[in-house]
Amino acid sequence: MHRRSILAGLALAAALVSSGALAQSDSRTGGAAPYRYRCAQSIAPNQAAANEQLRQKYELWRASRVSYEGNQARVKADADFAYFDDGGTEQQLPHGTTSEGQGYGMLLAAYMGDRKTFNALEAYRYAHRNAKGALPWVIRADGVVADSGAASDADQDMAFALLVAHRRWGGYAAPLDELLGTIRTHMVVPEGSAHAYLLTAGDMPLQYWEVTFPGYMAPAWYRAFATHTGDAFWMEVADKSYQYLTSIDLNPSYANAATGLLPDRTRPDGTLDADPESHRFSWNAVRAPWRLAADAAWNCESRASSRLDRMNAFFSGGGPGRGPTGIGSAYHTSGAFLDDSLFGGPDRSPWFYGPLTSAAMLSTNAGYRRGMWSETLRMMDFSKYGHGLGLLGLLLASGNMHDPLADPRRTVDDFEAGISRRWWSYADTAGSTLTATMAWPAAVSQGVRVTYSVVKWAGFGVTLNENWSAYRALEFWLEGTGSGNPIYLELEDADGELFVHRFVDDFTGWRFASVPLNTTAFPRRRDYQPAAINNGMTLTNVRAIRFQPWGRGSFGVDGLVLVP
Repeated sequence: MHRRSILAGLALAAALVSSGALAQSDSRTGGAAPYRYRCAQSIAPNQAAANEQLRQKYELWRASRVSYEGNQARVKADADFAYFDDGGTEQQLPHGTTSEGQGYGMLLAAYMGDRKTFNALEAYRYAHRNAKGALPWVIRADGVVADSGAASDADQDMAFALLVAHRRWGGYAAPLDELLGTIRTHMVVPEGSAHAYLLTAGDMPLQYWEVTFPGYMAPAWYRAFATHTGDAFWMEVADKSYQYLTSIDLNPSYANAATGLLPDRTRPDGTLDADPESHRFSWNAVRAPWRLAADAAWNCESRASSRLDRMNAFFSGGGPGRGPTGIGSAYHTSGAFLDDSLFGGPDRSPWFYGPLTSAAMLSTNAGYRRGMWSETLRMMDFSKYGHGLGLLGLLLASGNMHDPLADPRRTVDDFEAGISRRWWSYADTAGSTLTATMAWPAAVSQGVRVTYSVVKWAGFGVTLNENWSAYRALEFWLEGTGSGNPIYLELEDADGELFVHRFVDDFTGWRFASVPLNTTAFPRRRDYQPAAINNGMTLTNVRAIRFQPWGRGSFGVDGLVLVP
């Protein structure tokens, strides 16, 4: 196929192809149906708008909370952050780093497709490992370890983030397998011991292990680890997690039959310990709805969905501390609202709202789902480092956090490895120019910026030869400069027929696009076809796509993905 003939008559095509302004037209987001998991779907009121909102929130989180230090990066805690040492003394850790915050950061970067930030966060984790291979749970801002002990929830989140990154980009198998080995050896009760396969609180020797945290249990993560490693050990860990949670329900002291609420901490057998947190659903336990929602949505796990049904019924009901605008941060597992007495009023935080919004995917109450989505989105400003958990909750609730081993979407190119040789730029010899260069930050991480001055024709295309017949839309990010110029996206199908979607650059910054793979969104070119074929769009072997601007200006492209 000759590139010159493909683009001949492009000026005429501008008058013939159906148009749509990128900033407002349905042509930009016509393919953006709610994203789906196996047993749940996005609760965002508008999928395209949600994707743009989450990108903006991620940028704000990265700017507010990530400190880049050479080739490393860490997630900063608050200026007034403090922790209690082993002796029970409060210690100040201004702008230090916690392992849980680093884990949330790695998950966010991996799922958002920000490889540069992910690599820097992973480099920090790797450089600061303790003697057992885990990340110390508190590290000062100057890099000095404040407590070398590890927290198991953080290391399993970092391992899961490595799995997401490995499935997305490749190249992370070695650190992933090493970290999984650390967790298995030092953080899971071995076979043959009491409470075998139960995740412990950290990497301490078993004889010093006294408490377990229900909010740490992540059965969806363990299923993925089992698939990755081929080791049934991790399925035992997943099943033990549910056995442990059930042991809590069977203890009448918690009185949680109606609420499904879990305590912040227990003894390994699920009974209360002497700490008042033993009956309190608060900052630790609230992570459970997020982790269980992943198992319910991805794997249709009834033990997760049945508990979330009770939680959703409780939080969507009437009374103190309930409803989308009334949720606080401390409850007795029976449902009594404790926030007023503890903190002088509801302490409303995305740390709490995000996980509960994930759980709301399973709720039948549409008003509650909408309210939880909007409240979490509204309050998330990252003034506290824990707001990162709120953003993770929204990623899951919006359908943007898939099981990495069963993601139905397919990446065409995210440019995280640069501009591959499949892409090519072209222009006429009558004075047109077009150059494509890497840009960072782009929509999320690296992207491509195309600068052009077109007299007759020019473009930026990629050779594919891929079967797209299982997908309903092509989604990507497009950066505009407000030039008013048209930008044509041309698709060459299996028969060599040409179909064109037209955008208008009447906006500035990065915008989300979702274009259905049909002839309504991609009308057949009327001015030119390379052959006398006219049998509709055939997606069994898409030969190429090309971005073809008109006029003079620039635009950006990032994150091309096919969605089923």
